Amino acid sequence: MATDQDAAAAQGSAPAVGAVAHRSAAERLRGWFAAQAGAPRDRRPTDAVLLAGSALILVAALVFARPAGTDARVLAALAEIPWLEWWIWRALITLLMAWGVLLITVAIASGRWHLVRDQAGAALLAGAGAIAVRLTAGSVPDLADAVVPWTADGPRYPSLVLATTVAVVGVTGPHLTAPVRRVGRGIAIAGAIAAVATGTSGPWGSLTGVALGWIAAAVIHLVAGSPGGRLTLTEVRRALGQLGVVAHDLRYLAMTERGQLLVTATSAAGEPLLVRLHGRDAWDSQVVTAVGSSIWYRGRSALAPSSRLEQVEHEAFATLLAERSGVPVLPIVAAGLVDERDALLVLAADARPFAQTPDAHDPAGPDGPHDPDVLAAEYWAALERLHGIGLAHGSLNPAALVVRSDGTAALTDLGRARSNPSEFHRSADHAGLLVATALVLGPDRAIAAATAALDAEHVGAALPLVQPALLDRTTRQLVRERSLDLDSLRTDAAAATGVEPPKLAELRRLSLKKVLTLAVVVLLAYVIVSAISGIGLDTLIAELRAAAPGWVIAAILVTPLVQVGSAMSSIGASPRPLPFMPVLALQYAIQFMGLVVPSVAARVALIVRFFQRAGLPAASAVTVGAIDGASGLVTQAIMLVLLAATGLVSLTLPGGGLEIDLPLGLIALGLVAALAIAWAIPRVRHYLQARLGEARSSLQVLRSPKNLALMFFGNVIAQTLLAVVLWLSLRAFGQELPLTELLLIQCMVALFAGVMPVPGGIGVAEAALTAALVGAGIEEATALSTALVFRIATFYLPPAYGAPALGWLRRRGAV
Repeated sequence: MATDQDAAAAQGSAPAVGAVAHRSAAERLRGWFAAQAGAPRDRRPTDAVLLAGSALILVAALVFARPAGTDARVLAALAEIPWLEWWIWRALITLLMAWGVLLITVAIASGRWHLVRDQAGAALLAGAGAIAVRLTAGSVPDLADAVVPWTADGPRYPSLVLATTVAVVGVTGPHLTAPVRRVGRGIAIAGAIAAVATGTSGPWGSLTGVALGWIAAAVIHLVAGSPGGRLTLTEVRRALGQLGVVAHDLRYLAMTERGQLLVTATSAAGEPLLVRLHGRDAWDSQVVTAVGSSIWYRGRSALAPSSRLEQVEHEAFATLLAERSGVPVLPIVAAGLVDERDALLVLAADARPFAQTPDAHDPAGPDGPHDPDVLAAEYWAALERLHGIGLAHGSLNPAALVVRSDGTAALTDLGRARSNPSEFHRSADHAGLLVATALVLGPDRAIAAATAALDAEHVGAALPLVQPALLDRTTRQLVRERSLDLDSLRTDAAAATGVEPPKLAELRRLSLKKVLTLAVVVLLAYVIVSAISGIGLDTLIAELRAAAPGWVIAAILVTPLVQVGSAMSSIGASPRPLPFMPVLALQYAIQFMGLVVPSVAARVALIVRFFQRAGLPAASAVTVGAIDGASGLVTQAIMLVLLAATGLVSLTLPGGGLEIDLPLGLIALGLVAALAIAWAIPRVRHYLQARLGEARSSLQVLRSPKNLALMFFGNVIAQTLLAVVLWLSLRAFGQELPLTELLLIQCMVALFAGVMPVPGGIGVAEAALTAALVGAGIEEATALSTALVFRIATFYLPPAYGAPALGWLRRRGAV
């Protein structure tokens, strides 16, 4: 143990004076770092968020502005301000460069060669990115700018010195203590401002340089990982001592999905302890969870507290309240914040996991206090008692079920407990406990325990939530490893309680006939569009060959971001909280189905099945899909009216036009008559009343300002990004229109194609987009070529990543 090693070191002979001096220097260097040189590394969610945010900043700088020209104009205006010539600005740039060199020097001096490797890799990656952006902007790279930036002839876009130095500062940050890390961030911000003040780089050049540095640091962290300041066992023992807990035999247990470090220990009295350490790892994961919950989950779990201490206080409060109310839990030994850095929660852990109960998988096992069926009944009783005091567990899985030394059941891990829970959260707890006990006891014994504790109504409400997509990652892995059939579990539980099992919509399959039909439809559509436009095939081919590949690639790369807005809209249309990533994958899968199986029924079946897997009844799933689709059309109409009413754009379409000769009035009258006749039939009327009752809860989202705002802004984001893709497609042919005008065109075309009875708008969207671009002043050949590139990027290529997304949803059990 570390204690014995420390004692042995203390008993050793006194070192020489030179050794003492050497050790002091090493200790001073170690004071810079929050973790030991060989500390474990992890890939962190904050690095993924930083990478995505920096990439968006970089794309915005390239798309929404002409960075180099804007920088020159801004710097020309700032040149008249006398205080910008102060020497302090050059000193700040020099300080930033010196800080980067110092970080590398300290890493070398302390022998942290893995960190030196990361620093060099980040600097090279950021420098290569800056050079690539310069070449794209038509500027010749000059490496001397990175050494003496203020000697450059005019502003540089982007700033090479900022990119490389920020990369070094960013990649070193997780290794450093909090004070040193804050100093580095402050110097980086000051250096970015100083670059603008000295004229070495403009605002866009500085922002792009910083974004490139962040991207490089995040990429290195995601590839190689970072330590994140994880405490050593010696530091954990010292922290326990500050809380008044004397412990020994400390061992790392695990790192939870929420970033909490779990450590087991033994108290001075010989009792086992479990330490939940909320260090920086936990804070990083909880920040991402909190932001994601407010936008993506909308109340599925309690928002993460803002500080480490509040995280501990939240779990301690829920545990103490449960214990005081008679809910069996692991008692708290100590809790608090140590050294203003890490928060600890210490629990008496004289218990073992329920999964390790003897004869748990043997139905003929002995009766008694350790009887697994008796324990399962106790878990259900404990959960109902927890709900009775106004708490939902929030993360019921096999790890949350333990057996105390006296043979009784107990609940643990109340870090996600939610006060005043809704029926959904209670049903989610019921579903989680049913799956957790089924993994240990098997389906039949788990169903017997559940039906003995709950009535048929509560079991029926929980069954739609017994879905792989609603389980946490660890539980899904256990379900796969133990081959637990959740479909059979739902069906058997429904049969045991006499309720109707939830039925899933059938998906349409891809066939060779459908692929050939699609190819013929696409070919005929483009022949018709070319004939209507009066453009020869040779002219069209020549125009497409002249397209700039860089702009076409940029349009293709931006297109996947469109579905982020669509996913936000779908989440807003749902009456129940949904995880973001599966909904985003659904949007990509819909694009795949919309092309390879071009029928409305196929896409509707996919959407309905997804929402059924998310726990919604079939009628509610259909309603959610209808609300989501209608919100898109309404948003497009609102944007169209606002753009036209404000006078931001003016668009004159060419003469002629397209007439639609459809007896819409007769169709509407026929639908009303059919519904009236169906309602007069008693059996049909009762069926429709039942389905309308199921759909009524889904319509409640139309009364929620949050849901309406999420649908509206999600669709606005999607339409704006589509306008950006259209702008990039137009730039590929050397033409340009204001983004507001392209946004108007996109909304008009989307509305027109949306109401036409043509799957995917094949041919219709291309013709309408061509006409709109011609009306905006673009030549016909260029307009048609732009429309083709836009449609290829947004409709014909997305199935390439839509197919893997659909496969991922299938493997995850989400469709």
